Amino acid sequence: MRRVFVFLTLFVPSIALAQLSPVEITPTVGYRWGGDIRIESRGLAFLEPDGSTVYSKDFNVGISSGGSYGLRLDFTLNQRFQLELMANFQQTQLKDGQGLFGEVPGGFLPAGTVNFLDITIHHYQAGLVWYLNEGPNRWFLVGSAGITAINPHSPLPNDSAFSAGLGGGIRMDISDHLGVRFEGRYYFVSTDEGTSATYHFENRDCIDPCTYTYRYKSSLPQTEFSLGLIIKL
Repeated sequence: MRRVFVFLTLFVPSIALAQLSPVEITPTVGYRWGGDIRIESRGLAFLEPDGSTVYSKDFNVGISSGGSYGLRLDFTLNQRFQLELMANFQQTQLKDGQGLFGEVPGGFLPAGTVNFLDITIHHYQAGLVWYLNEGPNRWFLVGSAGITAINPHSPLPNDSAFSAGLGGGIRMDISDHLGVRFEGRYYFVSTDEGTSATYHFENRDCIDPCTYTYRYKSSLPQTEFSLGLIIKL
């Protein structure tokens, strides 16, 4: 609910601007990669390359690269600048090849649980587009800020965090009402390391207490390339 409220506070003031400025709607498809979370294992035995055994170990688990889609609303301010509202979505999975999410060895996920590695990441941001030249083919830079909603299926808690974006690309006008937009953008999400979940379980290799703690790192950076169809109203 908080992320919806923040996005609406960014969106509603632009309605008045829309009455005075040309508006462009740009649906996008893209490919996004980057970001990981931390898993802290305590009490479970791990064999190190030198043959020693340790009972505390931290893992960085990455977010799988994959497709994304979104929508941009751009309000023309003048020949060089546009105000932009953006919503962007990615549905992907956490990478796990070591049984770190409850299926092995803890078994604390409910029987029949599926898609437990699924995670969705939604960016809601407002920003400014700066065109570097004039004409039908225009290079641009874009900066934005807002919130990012991170929703794992299990076991990490949901989180909404401040985020910012910085990118650039080129737009090519096809006609008076259509164009295409190629863009690369870097997202920085300021996640909270204090947002975590700890699970206790029993295992014959454990020295009590045996736990997994899932937590966000201090940031979650991602990079995206996208293609958009510009519809000028």
